[in-house]
Formats: sequence, structure tokens, C-alpha cells
Amino acid sequence: MSLAVLLFVQLVPHVLLAAVGIGFFGRYRTLPTALAAAGFLVAVISDLANAWAVARWTGLAGVWVGSIGLLWHLLSARKRHVT
Repeated sequence: MSLAVLLFVQLVPHVLLAAVGIGFFGRYRTLPTALAAAGFLVAVISDLANAWAVARWTGLAGVWVGSIGLLWHLLSARKRHVT
């Protein structure tokens, strides 16, 4: 596969998840939604600057922080609606 196709396949999900994180942060303004937005934005920036080895590690860390933020938000929102 070409580099452009791989970058597209890797970049699009991160952009979509960053948009979801930003949307959640705009609506709820909590720490978990801020982590989700910031984490996936770091992943997008890392994907765009993937020429450096550091960018690869920051992208991985961004995905982890974003995923933990989304999971935290969803679990806390579920607790608010269940009780």
C-alpha cells in the first residue's frame, strides 16, 4: 500500500474521534471529555508529523489518553443516568 493510503486510514479515525471529543467537551466541560479531546488531537498532530520517532510515541500516548477519557466519560454518564 502507498504511504498516502496508510496515512488516510490512520488519520481519519483519529480526526473523527477528536471531533467527538471536542463535541463532548463543548457540551459537558469535564476532565474526561477534555482528556478525550486533547488525547485524540495529539494523535492527529502526531499522524501529520509522523516523520520523527517521537511523534509515533506521542500518537500512541494520545490514543491511550483519548480512549481513557472517553471511557471515563461514558462510565460516569452511565452512573448519572442509572441512579
